[in-house]
Amino acid sequence: MESRIIGKLELDEARTRRDIARILASPASSTYSGYCFGTWNIYMLCNATGKTNDSTLHEFEGPGRFTTLGLKASYIMSVIKNNFRTDKMKWARAFLLRNGNIVPHRDYLEFGRPLTRIHLAIFTDESSMHSEEDEVFQMRKGEVWYLAAEKVHSAATLSNFARTVICMEFDLEPGVGPEAVFCQMSEVFASITPRLISREPLSVQELKAIYQLGDIITEQNYSDIVRLLSKVHFYKRAGAGDLFDWMIEIARRSANANLIDRATAFKRNCIESRCVHEHISVQ
Repeated sequence: MESRIIGKLELDEARTRRDIARILASPASSTYSGYCFGTWNIYMLCNATGKTNDSTLHEFEGPGRFTTLGLKASYIMSVIKNNFRTDKMKWARAFLLRNGNIVPHRDYLEFGRPLTRIHLAIFTDESSMHSEEDEVFQMRKGEVWYLAAEKVHSAATLSNFARTVICMEFDLEPGVGPEAVFCQMSEVFASITPRLISREPLSVQELKAIYQLGDIITEQNYSDIVRLLSKVHFYKRAGAGDLFDWMIEIARRSANANLIDRATAFKRNCIESRCVHEHISVQ
């Protein structure tokens, strides 16, 4: 697994809760809502323009600008400015995930060169998980993670807990490790054992049952089946990207040409290739 813990920060509980409450009281972006089930809210803290409605990831010159929403979260901003190289930061967003999951995907497919993605865990719970390929892990409060967003990855919170993280994207020089996002690496870096999630293997019978969904899939229940299968790898030993091959095979068994096209386009957009502002919805 390329994703890893690169540090840990001690956060002031009261000031953190105050700022997060201010952020969550603001309108959330719906730009990527088609890729999520349940509640997945995105709040823009730093981007190319400083405008909160500038929410589609894209390439631009120079560092990002803090939005009005970001500036209102004074403590969170101080944590970012005091610990991270804002001269290299392009984007900063607050993510809230509750009772749902994000469809497995790869980021930066539309970029000439990928950014370096960092997550600072704010509020987490044992029901909150992340995945990279066939590994599943949990972030704990204050942990700073490098997320290998070019790999097939996902996230889920399978409870009513409002998992909240700060996601930052940095433009580092080629060949430089993610630890370079810190202002003073030696003061914040800590060697911490990650919490990996053990899961039972996906059995032959279970895989057969997945494929048999081809007998019942329709245009009307397509998204329900995607929602079901996109969570399988969080509790069974399977790859996050297996979802797409499962959906294509299920669609093929249904003999519905529209569903085959839909499943094929779904795989292409999420993990193979896409253009800026090209979104797809699984709802």
